[in-house]
Amino acid sequence: MAEGRYDDALAVIRKAKRQRPAEATRLAVEECAALLGLGRYRDLLLVATRALARSPLDVDLRARLRVARGEALWRSGRVKAGEQEANRALSEAQ
Repeated sequence: MAEGRYDDALAVIRKAKRQRPAEATRLAVEECAALLGLGRYRDLLLVATRALARSPLDVDLRARLRVARGEALWRSGRVKAGEQEANRALSEAQ
C-alpha cells in the first residue's frame, strides 16, 4: 500500500469509514502508513488528528497515531511540533 498506490490508500480510507470505532482506529493507523508512503503529509496529519480526537482506548494504537502525526508535522516543516508529538507518543506507549 505504501508504494505509491493511491487507489489502495483510498480503499483503506473507505473501509475505515464503515467500521466500528475500535476497528476504525486500527484502520486509521494503516491509512496513515499508506499516506506516509504516498508523501501526502497534510492528509496524514488530518487523518491522525481526527483519529486521536475520537480518543482511541488502545494505548498503543494511540501512540502509533501520535508517531504518524509527529512524522507528518516534521516532514511538513514543523520540526519542533513533530518532536514534541513523538515524545508524547513515547511517554504514552506501553
